[in-house]
Amino acid sequence: MKGEHRGHHHSGSRRQEFCGSGNDPCLGQEIGNVDEGTVEIFLPNSDAVTQQHGFFHGGAIATLADDAAAFAAYTMMEDGRQPLTVEFKINFLAPAEGPQLRAIGTVLRSGRSVAHSRADVFAQAEGGEVLVATALATIKATRAVVEKELETPQQANFAPEGFFRIPGYENYAIDKGGRIYSKKKKNGFLKPWTEKNNGYQRVELRDNPERREKPFVHDLVLRTFKGNRPNFEYVARHLNDDPEDNRVENLEWGSRRQNSKDSLQNKGQPALSDGEKSQIAKLYKSGNTQTEIANKFGVSQRTISRIISGIS
Repeated sequence: MKGEHRGHHHSGSRRQEFCGSGNDPCLGQEIGNVDEGTVEIFLPNSDAVTQQHGFFHGGAIATLADDAAAFAAYTMMEDGRQPLTVEFKINFLAPAEGPQLRAIGTVLRSGRSVAHSRADVFAQAEGGEVLVATALATIKATRAVVEKELETPQQANFAPEGFFRIPGYENYAIDKGGRIYSKKKKNGFLKPWTEKNNGYQRVELRDNPERREKPFVHDLVLRTFKGNRPNFEYVARHLNDDPEDNRVENLEWGSRRQNSKDSLQNKGQPALSDGEKSQIAKLYKSGNTQTEIANKFGVSQRTISRIISGIS
């Protein structure tokens, strides 16, 4: 495979680029040996990556395998390219437990635009390592995202202080909490609705009779305060995994892999006792907002909402 390498980077620089290109180890992954077409990644055991029976969660194993397969392909890509998984298949062969997992990513075939990789995941056992999963992935070489300078948001002169013009919509403004103000509405504020299938909020905007759109609120927040979507492959990330929390500090553009990691990582948030749930109800009745209570207890706003509603 080494004869097919078309890039000009040593393994050390590729390691640095991969870790700094949005693939930071948010589950605790640690990169081991890196060579052209082969990488090694470790995942230590923690509450964030295990399920109710103490085994490594299947989602964490799949993420580790995907990272190893993509990173291996990345070591053989041309300059200015980044890996994007377009096909992924994994077989779980045995329950995974022990102090850590070790994934070996290997490139099976590398072309100019597509690479095929394999990832084997091993768990440590008393008698040595046990193969717990194996995966095959097709990795596309995409153009690296070029960061564009963000234009300064413009205060809307027709809206209350703290509301800024939404790019592309001359009659609407938004604040950093995701509230939307209409120049044409009598009381100003628009009420979003929640999609039943995914929990995300939408709002209807009409700049003229011919233009009627129903964008996601999180997209409007990101476009206004953090710039347009870098490319079509990026999605909006709710960092606390709460689809109704559209505060600007809870939103980022990112890859689908990063979005999946957010969801998996948030499953490790602390469980609340009955006493804490009772305290939450009292705080809410005394006037504290759901966001303030969520920050106090280190959980998502959605968790607080479910407790107040009597669901949790």
